[in-house]
Amino acid sequence: ALDSGFKIIKLIIVGLVIAFIYSLSFTVHQDEIAVKLRFGKPVGVGEEQILRPGLHWAFPYPIDEVIRISVGQSRKVTSTAGWLPVTPEMEAAGEFPNPTSFLRPGVDGYVIASDGTVIHTRATMNYRLNPNMVLDYIFTYANPDKTLENILNNAIFYSAARYTAEDAIYRDQISFNETVRQRVASLIEELQIGVIIENIDVQTMPPLSVRESYDNVLSAQQEARTEVNNAESYSRTTINAALGQASVIL
Repeated sequence: ALDSGFKIIKLIIVGLVIAFIYSLSFTVHQDEIAVKLRFGKPVGVGEEQILRPGLHWAFPYPIDEVIRISVGQSRKVTSTAGWLPVTPEMEAAGEFPNPTSFLRPGVDGYVIASDGTVIHTRATMNYRLNPNMVLDYIFTYANPDKTLENILNNAIFYSAARYTAEDAIYRDQISFNETVRQRVASLIEELQIGVIIENIDVQTMPPLSVRESYDNVLSAQQEARTEVNNAESYSRTTINAALGQASVIL
C-alpha cells in the first residue's frame, strides 16, 4: 500500500511539474503581437521586446505580465470639439438637435473659418497599429486614443482657419479634407504615436439656424450653373446651325 501510495504521489508530482511548465508557455496569435513585462518593465532591448506570433514563455504573475496587442484590427477615433451634440440614437437616425439662434457653451462644438464664420466640422479616422512602433503606442502615452482625438481636433481647427465657410462646406471641400488629413499625418509622425492611417472622413456643415439659407444659396448656384450651361449649349447649337445655313447659301 505504501509503495502504491508513493507511485501515486510521484505521478501527481510529475503532473504538477508538467502543468507548471505548460503554464509558463503562451501563444501569440496571428494579427497580434505581445510584450512581456518583468516587474513592470519590458523584457529585451529594441525589437527584442516585441514578441511575434508563435509560442513563447513567461514566469507566472506577478513576476511576468504579458500584454497582447491586436495589430491587424482596424480602430476608429472621432473628433468631438467642432460638432453638434448628437446621441448615438440621433446619429443612427440621421437626426440633429433642434436649431437655436445661439451656441451653448460646453455643449455645441464649433470651429471658426478664415472669414470669421462659425461652422461645424468633425473628422473620423480609421487606423491600425504600426507593428514596428507598438511600444511607442503602449508606453509613451497614458491614453493614446485620447491623444489621437486631440490630434483630430487640432487638425480641424487648423484647417478651418485656412478656408472660408463656403469653401470648407461647398466649393472646396476636397481640398479642406486633404488639409485635415495632412495635418493629422504630420502630427502623428511628429509625436511618434505608432499608428498607420487607413482613412479619414471629414464632415462639414453650417450652423443649423442658417443651414436652410446655405442650402438655398447652394441651390441657386447650382441652378445658375445649369442655366449657364444650357445657354452655352444653345449658343453653340445656334451658331453651328447659322454657319451651316450660311455655307449652303454661299
